[in-house]
Amino acid sequence: MNFPIDVIWLDENYRVVDIAHNVRPDSFPEIFEPRAPALYILEVNAGFARRNGIETGDDLKSIFDNI
Repeated sequence: MNFPIDVIWLDENYRVVDIAHNVRPDSFPEIFEPRAPALYILEVNAGFARRNGIETGDDLKSIFDNI
């Protein structure tokens, strides 16, 4: 990874179970894990989650229904 990212973990129902904001490339070899079980991971540009108001507990299923 060459730039900071937000890591968004989702459960099987596409509900946000945890978010790691602004994970920097120099954080390697640190391991990031969600606080709750997750099935999917979104890696997006740093700041994406906050800019779009995404918070733990949000249901993102409607986003995936439109893809």
